[in-house]
Amino acid sequence: LGMTNSPYVSKSPQQQAYEEQMRQMQQMSPEEQKRAMRRSRISSTGAKEDQVLSANWFQKAKGGFIVLTFAGLVAAIGYQAQKLFRGRQSELIDAFAESMTYCGDDRRQLAATLADYNKQLGPGPYKERMMARYLSALATNLPVGAKAIRALQETQSAMALPDSAMGPAFEAAADEYLKDRPSVLGKLVFLAERACPSAGVGALRSRLPYGAEYVDSLQRMLLEKTFREAVDASGQDVLSATVPADVRELRISQAEAERFLEKYQKEEAEARRKAAMEADEVDELTKAREVLLAKVKEESPEVADGTPGADPPAPATSGDDAPTSGGASDAAAHECSNCGYTIFPAAGREWKFFGEDFKCPQCGAPKSAFKVSED
Repeated sequence: LGMTNSPYVSKSPQQQAYEEQMRQMQQMSPEEQKRAMRRSRISSTGAKEDQVLSANWFQKAKGGFIVLTFAGLVAAIGYQAQKLFRGRQSELIDAFAESMTYCGDDRRQLAATLADYNKQLGPGPYKERMMARYLSALATNLPVGAKAIRALQETQSAMALPDSAMGPAFEAAADEYLKDRPSVLGKLVFLAERACPSAGVGALRSRLPYGAEYVDSLQRMLLEKTFREAVDASGQDVLSATVPADVRELRISQAEAERFLEKYQKEEAEARRKAAMEADEVDELTKAREVLLAKVKEESPEVADGTPGADPPAPATSGDDAPTSGGASDAAAHECSNCGYTIFPAAGREWKFFGEDFKCPQCGAPKSAFKVSED
C-alpha cells in the first residue's frame, strides 16, 4: 500500500529481528547499549571479549596520540613563527632608533622616518619599545648639548607620546640597554632632566652605580662642560663673549649662566697668560742660545770657517806675550775629555783668551772638560 509500517507489508525475518533489536536498544540506558553492542560484535565476529576491549582501548589511545601529536606540531610551528616574528620586529626597532638618531631635530625627516617604520612594523603596542631603543641610541651616538635635547623633544612630539609614557620609556632604556654602561646612562639622565623634566625621570639617578652626591657632581660637571661647548660653538671670543641663546635648552637661569661664563673667562684668561709666559721663555732661551753660539764662533775661528775639528791657530801675541821658541813646542796641548778635540793655547797663558763660558767647538763640553794632554 506504499506504507512501510503497514501490517500488510511482508518483512523478512532478519528485518523483523533488527527492528525488534532497535526497539530494545531505545529502551536501554547508554551503558546497557554499549554492552549490547559489544555482545553483538562478539557474536558476529567470533572474537573473544578481551580482544574486543583491547581493540577499543587501542583505538581510543591511537586517536588521542594523533591529536596530541598534531597539537604539538601546531605549537612548535607557532613558537618558531613567533620567534622569527619577534626577531624581525626587534631588528626593525633597532634600525628605527639609528635612523631617528641620524635625523637629529629635523621635524620633517623625523615624521617621514616614523611613518615608514610604523608601516613596516604593522599594528601593535610598539611605541614605548621604539622610544626606549631610540633613547639609548641617542645617548650613545650624539654628544649632549642643545641639539640632542631638541632632537629628543621633536621625536617625542612626532611619536605623540605624553610625558606620562616617557617615564617608563626612560626606565626601559636604562634597564634593557644601558644597565652596564654608566657613562652613557649619565648622559641619558642629563638629557631626560632637561628635555622631559615633567616626565617623572627622577628614578633614573638611582640606577647609576654611584652615591647621590657623586651623581650630583657628575651632572654639574656635564652641565658646565655643555655650557662651555655652547659658548665655543657660538663663534665668540671667550674673553668678550656673552651668554649664547642655545643655553636656554639647558634649563639654567640667567644668573647661573653668567656665573658659568665668568668662571670660563677667568680660566681662559689664566690659560692664555701662562701660554704667553711659556712662549716668552722659549724666545729668551732661543736668543740666549744664539748669543752664545755667536760668542763661541768669535773665540773659535774654525767654527766660523766651517771646519770644526781642525786645530785652531794660536792666538796672536806680541811683546812679552810672544812665545820665545815659537811653534807648538811652547804651547801646552789641551784635549777635550769628551770628544778628543785639542787646542794649543800659549804656554803660561793657557786660558787668557778663553773665557769661563768657553765650550768645546766640536761637542759643546764645558771648559772644565779640557785636560792637559800627556802626549
